[in-house]
Amino acid sequence: LQAELARLQSAVASVCAVWAAEWTALLHRRRYVRPVVVRTLPLATVPDHLAALPDSRLCVGSDGVAFVSAETGQQADTGQVVHSDCCFGVVAHDDSVFASLDDCVVKLARDGTELARSADMDPYGLAIDGDRLLVATSDGVLGLDVDSLEQRCSIGVGSFGDGSPVDCAMCADELFVADFRKLGELSVFGRDGTPRRTIPGSFYRPCRLVSHDGRLYLLEGDSEPTCDDEKTWAGRRLIILEPDGETRQIVRLPDARRIRGICFGGEELFLGDFGESDDLSYKAYVLRFC
Repeated sequence: LQAELARLQSAVASVCAVWAAEWTALLHRRRYVRPVVVRTLPLATVPDHLAALPDSRLCVGSDGVAFVSAETGQQADTGQVVHSDCCFGVVAHDDSVFASLDDCVVKLARDGTELARSADMDPYGLAIDGDRLLVATSDGVLGLDVDSLEQRCSIGVGSFGDGSPVDCAMCADELFVADFRKLGELSVFGRDGTPRRTIPGSFYRPCRLVSHDGRLYLLEGDSEPTCDDEKTWAGRRLIILEPDGETRQIVRLPDARRIRGICFGGEELFLGDFGESDDLSYKAYVLRFC
């Protein structure tokens, strides 16, 4: 009898452990459905692209690259460390920052020192995949070595036709590519570059894409006068997607003018916002998910 009771207790304990793990996972998924703006950072430069550093600073890409405090928005001592006509993407990795400039990608130390420079290309959005730096270009995605910035692979080159890949993100072992000319679509590839599928979504022209904790966070280009009522929010909302393309939530920011920069710093999400060229009030919304 004691042996039978011990066996039953073991079985019950196993079931309870599985249930507890599933419940914990469910609570973790649900916590990303209540975004709250906890503070707003005034910025001195256009927050077209953002990357969070481990030392509580933000890398801001617009006309070059600058470093600011993630707490106050004030420009850090390093100031604007790279001057360029335009910056098309930034991403942080370990102790470095990568930036897409006019005709190449540069790797910077935290103090702004240039560590490496890629061959000529037309780079846009960036993503990290282990020891690879993934670079969206007009032809597809290039994989560069994170140390030397030498090209190691290419993904989807030639498959976008007249499209315009502008950003990419790794999520659930797959590469998601945002093509600005494809309304409501993301292209998906395997890590080895194999085309997987195209996922439709309830969004307009995708222009920024990041992944965090198994989900995709997408920003759109500005809407057009012919858009329906919902898509007029394009440029002033955040689309949260599951890897299968399901829309988890749409977060609208009524006070925003044009949201472009996006990055996670720990459990905080930073969204860069700016208006027309004559509007010099730049800011970043900082959101937490309760």
